[in-house]
Amino acid sequence: MTGIEIIGKDRCKRLEAAVARAGCALKARAASIATVAGTSPHDENPHTNLDREIDDLLLQVLPEAWGQDPAPAWLSEEKEPPPDRQDSEFVFIIDPIDGTRNVLKGRTDACVSAAMWMRGQGVIWGSVFNPFTNEMFSACRGGGARLNGNLLQVSDVHDVRHAMFLVSVHESVRGMLDRVKQDFKVRPVGSIAYKMCLVACGRGDATFTVNPRNDWDVAAASLIVTEAGGRVTDSRGRSIDINGDSLSIDGLAVTNSTIHDGVLAICDMARRALGLH
Repeated sequence: MTGIEIIGKDRCKRLEAAVARAGCALKARAASIATVAGTSPHDENPHTNLDREIDDLLLQVLPEAWGQDPAPAWLSEEKEPPPDRQDSEFVFIIDPIDGTRNVLKGRTDACVSAAMWMRGQGVIWGSVFNPFTNEMFSACRGGGARLNGNLLQVSDVHDVRHAMFLVSVHESVRGMLDRVKQDFKVRPVGSIAYKMCLVACGRGDATFTVNPRNDWDVAAASLIVTEAGGRVTDSRGRSIDINGDSLSIDGLAVTNSTIHDGVLAICDMARRALGLH
């Protein structure tokens, strides 16, 4: 069954509207963002008042949009994973702000990301909304991917040497991509979910990282990429098991499909340059 057949078209629209509402709240409150006690803006993964506020808002509006009891389980970056998450029929997978560092720095590369996982089916719906650019990326499994209602398609670049790589601003600034920059075209962009969605709509040909990611970072965007004709694996080419035993992913390779093997080779090169195994 497709995602729309399982969820229903009207419910998909309500869920998307709920994500948009949370995104608008993020944009309205962006100037008041501040790190919480025990974290720093310079941390690898800073946590802020807005991460928690947007998560709490989503916890209110998404179950309302779902409109069916019992409410799906809640897997979010901001809360402890529920112990029965794999046994639940439905699970919301949430990153209230993907790109928190960018919001702290006043940049526009930040999104609200929400996905629906179904036991035995995997991710069946996802939305990634960048309120600063007013871009709503969404997908229901089997129904294609869309940007503000328009169908998406990945690029048709077939040679990795001609590809445009969307890379992490943070990794680029820290010199972690210096070896890659010598041989390939790169464009730093914040938020892994946003980079993935830009690959889905053909504004980049690939994105990758050899650093760990989590399910909430990629759940929604992975569906959007694959529904647009792209491919998503970890940085070693293995499939990603969303809401599996581990919520950690060994890096990421996201492409238009045709250059995926070449991007995995670049991931291997990047690992060697960083002294990783």
